[in-house]
Amino acid sequence: MEGAIIFASLIVGVAVTDQLSSLHRLLRAREKVVWDALPLLYAGFVIISFIMIWWGIAGRSEGAITIGEFLLIFVPLVLMFLLAHATLPDKGDADEYNLKAFWKRQSRYLLGMFILVVALDFGFAMATTLERPADILTYISNRWVDMALLGFMVVVWWANRRWLDWVLVLMLCIVPLAWMGRSIGG
Repeated sequence: MEGAIIFASLIVGVAVTDQLSSLHRLLRAREKVVWDALPLLYAGFVIISFIMIWWGIAGRSEGAITIGEFLLIFVPLVLMFLLAHATLPDKGDADEYNLKAFWKRQSRYLLGMFILVVALDFGFAMATTLERPADILTYISNRWVDMALLGFMVVVWWANRRWLDWVLVLMLCIVPLAWMGRSIGG
């Protein structure tokens, strides 16, 4: 498991470095930037989510894992890496300094990638921890809030409306804030 944690740490480190580099470039060119809080808030949410995933992986104390178990860790990390890399514009992008235009152009990709990460999490959890079909109903009933949020994410992705994007991103930000609130001091 130690090797998986190191590998996961590398992926997380490169993704966070990319996000921070993009933010640094925007801050250095602040006079040229058309600022918009929505992509910045989403980028912050993605970074904290990435850290939460890494923390969960690092907290596992089990011994050796199989390649199949590692792939169940690796695939969501790759998707989160792609998501983190895309949350802020890169040098040379069409909307390099216009965050509002950037969000308009990229929001479906950004939201869709996170939907995929969450859906895979549900699928992997059901495939690896549930032994009987009846367990699926129990799992769903225990995670009904998460399932409802996933459904809302799909609606927002499909509707492609900025005000719905705001509602969703603010709702999503509650999760890491609650996690950090539980984690501080405990």
